Amino acid sequence: MDKNQYCVDQDLDDRRSFMKKAGAGICLTVAGGATEAIAAPALHKDSCCGLVPYFEVNEGKLEEFKALGPRFVKLTRREPGCLYYAFSFSGQVAHCREGYKNAAGVLAHLKNVDAVLKEALSIAKITRLEVHGPAAELDKLREPLAGLNPQWFVLAEGGFRR
Repeated sequence: MDKNQYCVDQDLDDRRSFMKKAGAGICLTVAGGATEAIAAPALHKDSCCGLVPYFEVNEGKLEEFKALGPRFVKLTRREPGCLYYAFSFSGQVAHCREGYKNAAGVLAHLKNVDAVLKEALSIAKITRLEVHGPAAELDKLREPLAGLNPQWFVLAEGGFRR
């Protein structure tokens, strides 16, 4: 092996070692005759659950409902199981965009925001509730959420999470 080939091989080994320590997979590609390491992000088994509630806000109560948003966000921001959380609006319809690491995160959230949610439901009603996630996580939510009459969306196999 000549000196130049040794340097290329050593550089590749260094990148492989770095990526392995970083938890990322390696994909080797041949470009122009040279082998190059490209980092592929580490993929994990997906346990994420999404709640998709739609609220119809009572006439004349939209500003009051919107004022609850910062309270929901402040409470939710502290939850370690929450991945994202925000409200969006279209006329008198409010939607909460929310995702959690797993079913336990969903249940912890609902317990955490219970008082504010009760206030929201005094001036709005949930017209649709979707729950998305892997079958095993949804099974943990079916009984606790049954009273909300959600529509269940089971995650298909073959997807990925970064």
